[in-house]
Amino acid sequence: MRHRMRLARMRRALRDRSRQNFLLTLTGLLTRPRFPIPLHTAQPEEPCDELGKRAILTQLRSAGFLNVLRAQRRVVATWLTGHSLRPPRTRGAHGTGARGATNRTIGLTMPAPKHNRAEHPAEGFRSALLPAAGNRPVRVYLPVDYQPKYAYPLVVLFHADGECEEHSARLVPLLSRRNYIVLCLRGPINLGGRADGLPAFGWSGCNADRATKAALAHTKAHYSVNADRVFLLGVGEGAAAACRLGLHLGPRVAGVVALNGALPSGRIPANNLRVLIGHGAANPVVPVSEARRAAAALARAGATVRVTPYPTTHGAHPDMLADANRWIMEQVSGA
Repeated sequence: MRHRMRLARMRRALRDRSRQNFLLTLTGLLTRPRFPIPLHTAQPEEPCDELGKRAILTQLRSAGFLNVLRAQRRVVATWLTGHSLRPPRTRGAHGTGARGATNRTIGLTMPAPKHNRAEHPAEGFRSALLPAAGNRPVRVYLPVDYQPKYAYPLVVLFHADGECEEHSARLVPLLSRRNYIVLCLRGPINLGGRADGLPAFGWSGCNADRATKAALAHTKAHYSVNADRVFLLGVGEGAAAACRLGLHLGPRVAGVVALNGALPSGRIPANNLRVLIGHGAANPVVPVSEARRAAAALARAGATVRVTPYPTTHGAHPDMLADANRWIMEQVSGA
């Protein structure tokens, strides 16, 4: 009601002016990007003279009409003129009249959408020191554009002997920065230090221990993980550790990737475990013939095994990780 009274006073003050000049002046106000409007910015082609503009602006300021225009430009213009002055929608950055676009007719820049950082954490690694793990920290990688409402596959990385979880973290960009949540574990056996200053740990002969299971439980509890799509990937001696854990967990593991490692031998209850073996044809530590024999033993025990040789020696070749990414996504799409 108060705004209506002010508008009525303004209309009475402007009764001696032509309707055309008033509408053009009002339209000029609607097209200005900011308020108050400097008088020297008036366009020379407008038919309303400078003195008339001064009078109109004075009346608008005294009536508080500029404040109304800021919040109700379209409503006030329609009420005054009897027909809509609704400006056309402009196309935003994504091809529609969306937030973040500038409305050229009224000079109003719409705010861009804001995302809650707690709901959309940034890509990168998170470190945790679990009580059950003692001095064995874990690193958890969140992919690009992490969406908490989407259940991601989980890839658990096992480093080779003489390395640590930092070496596993370096393999993540070669695997995928988008497809998975990745858990990097530290081996339970302390092998001392390395020349580069990083600690050295190993897995040799160790089965799944309490700390490994605690790290898995921590990752599943704090991040959006699909419990039916947990994959284990090991390099060198970590390949045997990953395979042993996969055999121990059984159907709770969707697949195992073993790269350049010696796999368990003897009687193995594979229980339909899916295994990808990538091995260097010139591996001086574990010959490729050993990898083929291990693959045959797993297949006899009921596992589904694929063996792929690579023209490399010991370690994780980038081609191995690229093929591992494709193989895991095949299992995910077929799961």
